[in-house]
Amino acid sequence: MRPSVSSHPKLDSRLPARTVAQAFPLGLLWGWLPCGLVYSALATALGAGSLLGALGLAFFARGPRPDLALDTAVLLGGSEIALAIAAEFGAPIPLAVLLLPLMGFGMATTSAMANTVVQTESPEAMRGRVMSVYMTVFAGLSPVGSFLAGALADWFGTPVSIGLCGIVTVVSAVAISFRFGVQTSARRATVRVRGIAP
Repeated sequence: MRPSVSSHPKLDSRLPARTVAQAFPLGLLWGWLPCGLVYSALATALGAGSLLGALGLAFFARGPRPDLALDTAVLLGGSEIALAIAAEFGAPIPLAVLLLPLMGFGMATTSAMANTVVQTESPEAMRGRVMSVYMTVFAGLSPVGSFLAGALADWFGTPVSIGLCGIVTVVSAVAISFRFGVQTSARRATVRVRGIAP
């Protein structure tokens, strides 16, 4: 006797799949269509923004630009805050698809330009050590940040977690800019790379 999907004979007769063997592929297909397509659209939107950011740096960047890294960090944080607000008020998924390219652009541009600035501004004899510390902080602490973001999402909800991460990003970028005078020093560095007398 083949196992039935339910324990009720009348219910079995109304189901599109009457056995476990029939229900399994149908469940995979139905589970992928709504969830998989939505996730694919969101991941594609984020990836498209990241690709645009990488291509923009490759074709238009002229030397290290700390100010650009901070500007795109503010863009990243701001788009996170906007996404959190949209999610909190139940905005439709297409709005998230419109916001995620901004996040991807900001994320890719900030990380790539920060890497460039660290390498070019480090003394040649110390560059390997500086990069090892940088990568330890940049990549090694990612699991800690993921844990904290997940804990916040579990305690207060996903929109709150995303919004707080965006706020921290924006506040950090603005604080670094004012604390170290990045706008002025970045202008001088760009002028120096282009060979123009300041």
